[in-house]
Amino acid sequence: LAILDITYERIGEIRFKTGKLEEALKEYQASQALNEKLLNLYPTNFNYQRGIYIGHFKIGQVLHADGKYGEALEQFAKGRNLINNLMTADPNNVDLPRSLALYDDHAAQAHISLGETESATALSNNALAIREKLLAADPTNILVYGDLTSSLDTAGDFEPTYEVTKEKE
Repeated sequence: LAILDITYERIGEIRFKTGKLEEALKEYQASQALNEKLLNLYPTNFNYQRGIYIGHFKIGQVLHADGKYGEALEQFAKGRNLINNLMTADPNNVDLPRSLALYDDHAAQAHISLGETESATALSNNALAIREKLLAADPTNILVYGDLTSSLDTAGDFEPTYEVTKEKE
């Protein structure tokens, strides 16, 4: 079953990258369903827990790309809650904060699309703080540099725009 889960996820990724959103969503949902079945059989298995929070992320990405921002935010919230629970159970797992920051960045972008700048700003700031902390802990981690760039890009979406007006002479 675990191999089938990965297969669904990879097919979903291909469908997503080629713009076949409805097909991608079906593949990701199939992967998610398998992970849920496996987690019911093995409730403490981290790989299946991870599969579920990644599934929420992938489904959220597709929904966001399809303009279904509210539904995307629901998926991001589910995954975020699972990650927070896992971080409580395993505070030394450094991959979990990185995943949380990824969720926060994407949720911030969905809030931006909805015009909800206050929520977007809070999530964006949280992602940025997590990534700065991860970089301070391991300045040689090239992945964190890329992540930090993503956070700065999202934060840049909040920069005010200024209209240039010509003064009256």
